[in-house]
Amino acid sequence: MLQENIETVLCQEDESAIDGMNAQLDSLQKELLKRLHGKIEHEDIAHEINRPEELKKNALAESTHR
Repeated sequence: MLQENIETVLCQEDESAIDGMNAQLDSLQKELLKRLHGKIEHEDIAHEINRPEELKKNALAESTHR
């Protein structure tokens, strides 16, 4: 029972972290689209988008190992 409770809490924390990462990605993608349409420099945003995607992949991989 304790093991199940611990796993439940860890999964919830992982889901919260992933939800936060998804929100950050959405925001960055919207900013990227604005810059693309305005023909404004966007390489910095593209790099920022890659970082949360890597974090999300790592979090998902970590949660499947539990």
